[in-house]
Amino acid sequence: VIGLIATVGLIDAVTPLGYTPWPLYFVPLLLTSRFADPRAPWLCAGICSLLMILDCFVSPLGVGIEIAVWNRTAGVIALWLSAYLLSRYVSTKKILQTRDAQFRLFMDHVPGLAWVKECREDGTLALTYVNRRFEQTLLNGAPWHNTTDFDCWPRDMACALQENDRQVLNTRQPLQTVEAYSSDGTPHMMLVNTFLIPNESGPMRVGGIAVDVTDRINAESALRTSESRFRIVFEHGHVAMAILDEHQRLVSVNHAFCALTGYEEEELLGQTYTLFSHSEYVLTTGAVTDHLVEPTIPSYAYDTRYMTKHGDLKWLTVSVSLVQSLQSPSHGALAVIQDITQRKSAETALRVSEERLRLAIESAALGPWERDLLTGRQTMSEECLRILGLPVGIDFSSLEHVLAYIHPEDRGMVTDAAARAATTGTLAIEYRVLLPDGTVRWVFDQAKVFPQGAAAPTKMVGVVMDITDRKDAELALKESDARWQLAIQCSNDGMYDWDIPKARVSFSPRWMEMRGCTEGEVSNCLGEKSNRIHPDDAQRVIDRMRQYVAKEIPHYAEEYRVQRRDGTFVWIFDRGMAFWDEAGTPLRMVGAETDISALKTAEEERHRLFQEVQR
Repeated sequence: VIGLIATVGLIDAVTPLGYTPWPLYFVPLLLTSRFADPRAPWLCAGICSLLMILDCFVSPLGVGIEIAVWNRTAGVIALWLSAYLLSRYVSTKKILQTRDAQFRLFMDHVPGLAWVKECREDGTLALTYVNRRFEQTLLNGAPWHNTTDFDCWPRDMACALQENDRQVLNTRQPLQTVEAYSSDGTPHMMLVNTFLIPNESGPMRVGGIAVDVTDRINAESALRTSESRFRIVFEHGHVAMAILDEHQRLVSVNHAFCALTGYEEEELLGQTYTLFSHSEYVLTTGAVTDHLVEPTIPSYAYDTRYMTKHGDLKWLTVSVSLVQSLQSPSHGALAVIQDITQRKSAETALRVSEERLRLAIESAALGPWERDLLTGRQTMSEECLRILGLPVGIDFSSLEHVLAYIHPEDRGMVTDAAARAATTGTLAIEYRVLLPDGTVRWVFDQAKVFPQGAAAPTKMVGVVMDITDRKDAELALKESDARWQLAIQCSNDGMYDWDIPKARVSFSPRWMEMRGCTEGEVSNCLGEKSNRIHPDDAQRVIDRMRQYVAKEIPHYAEEYRVQRRDGTFVWIFDRGMAFWDEAGTPLRMVGAETDISALKTAEEERHRLFQEVQR
């Protein structure tokens, strides 16, 4: 451009004034339209105008000076007018190029396929523009200009697009459709927007944008399926459920919720969640509102009491899950409610039972203990330690530590019983323990293994009871019984023990011997005594015994005859002592019988002799 300006300036300098070589300046001026800077035409026009003015002083005079001035003035005006027009052209072209670049950049980043088609003379539509994603997805870099839909898409998709184009051309209204096509065996769903691009001076154009909505449609289908399943569970489930808005109002409830509260659905909708809360638990249920306004955790659960329409109080477990709507930033909630009234009643009954058990254990002086059969560690309650006379905190990490406090003579027996318990499932044993001060005490240990019936039980639970007093009483009873038996043998009397409430009588061997019977020939009924009395004495003896038992006479002592097994009779002297309870009911009568037959014979002989002397 500079060279052309210099050349035109030399030509103008040698051309006489009055002639018109200045139009040659338009050549470099027109070349400045190729520059992107709109100031280039103005610069070129300024240089050319300066040269035209300078050439007026150096060019030879060809015509009148006045004509030369008007000629040069017209040239300068024409240059500057052309510079203005060219500058506007360059600015407009730059704007168009910028917008075209922005349009292409925008369309290349659209998450879909974009194209523009133009109507040809034969009525078909050919591509005049496609975005980068269209080229990469369908063309793989192949030439696309003036190609049709059938050159890019599968036939079914191409036919659908052609039909969309004709409908848009006929109606001149945009069209949105969902088309299906398969690529490499993979089905795709495309959301296609087809629209008309007005072109008043040329052929009609149709634009289109196709977005792959396969994932969205699959997600919507899965969402509809999930919503359908939720609705089935919500409507037909046996668990009470309710949906709340951000203001804690009920917006939907199921039939189970209505059955639980006793209200109809129309009565519940729009009501606040705390309407059904017992007054003691309004603050608890009010916590739902706090989480709906400022959610801190996605879900939580709590136990509360609810009052039904009929005034019944029920214990419930409420599980609340916060739900945020896609259309609103506020939170709602889904409440799942279970009636745990029976469980609470069972828990209360269990606590009462445990308290009763604790009181029973304390009253009976029982000491619970537990042993881990896998580790051998034994845990003893304070009562158990007290019974054994051991301090709190003592180590029982193994069975050997426990055996150390058992009497040496009983350790083998305890070890064998514990081994058998693993098979039989139960343990019941009496043994002696050595207290730290050297005192020996008797205990009764009873336990069961858990789980019952398992091949390898893991735990044994039992109680220990101090039976030292009972053992001492048994020993004293044995000693007393031994003395009693010794007294019976030394007195040569026949003893009987009548258990009045049970109507059972125990007879000593001497009692049976006096009647000529052996042990196997006498039963334990009272008839064994009364049926053997002589008929002349029976009524008297029975009446006297009845009167004594009824406390009508202070003592019982009678002489009467009893029949032996061989039919003979012997005289006995019977004396007894009865025992009564606080109400005066007879409990027991113990008696001793002495054979006085020899005495009676002697008396009869003495009486006979006395009668003979009197004669």
